[in-house]
Amino acid sequence: DAAKFVFHQTQMTSVTCSHEFIKSLCKLKLEDAKDEGGKMNTLVNIICYESSVTDEDKKMCEEASINLHTMEQVIFKGREAVKNGTASVKEPTADDVYMFSYTSGTTGDPKGVKLTHRMVISSAYGVNHRVEPPFNTDDCYISYLPAAHSFEQITCGISIIYGMKCGFFAGNVQKLTDDIALL
Repeated sequence: DAAKFVFHQTQMTSVTCSHEFIKSLCKLKLEDAKDEGGKMNTLVNIICYESSVTDEDKKMCEEASINLHTMEQVIFKGREAVKNGTASVKEPTADDVYMFSYTSGTTGDPKGVKLTHRMVISSAYGVNHRVEPPFNTDDCYISYLPAAHSFEQITCGISIIYGMKCGFFAGNVQKLTDDIALL
């Protein structure tokens, strides 16, 4: 149900995800269509990171009125648009929404907080300003918080701004020290 609220509140039309979530998103949209005032009716595009989409995935998306694309297809279309001179890019402004950070909804409906580009950049700058010595290209960090976590977004911003190396844990926090050793 939390996903339904996210789509309804944000009016999001497209989502990128790994292959494992295609089926779940289609099922959610199909179930939601039965409810009055469907909350997921804005979802029209799924962009799958992997290129291994199956005929079953395509059929399920078609039934749910969702266009299924692979990231590879999106990149190809973008390159073609650049080559043909039909590409257009809208650079984000400081006050554009960078991401939504959602509560779990344990006390009611999940609530989304809009985080702007300005907020993420200024937080990254503020953190680095307080660290002695400041982060630089010799530093690295391991990412193990969920990508939707606002602190993880700020840490990722720090790594991009200051050129830090970034590694991602394998998915088991009990083996985090092994991942750190590899990094």
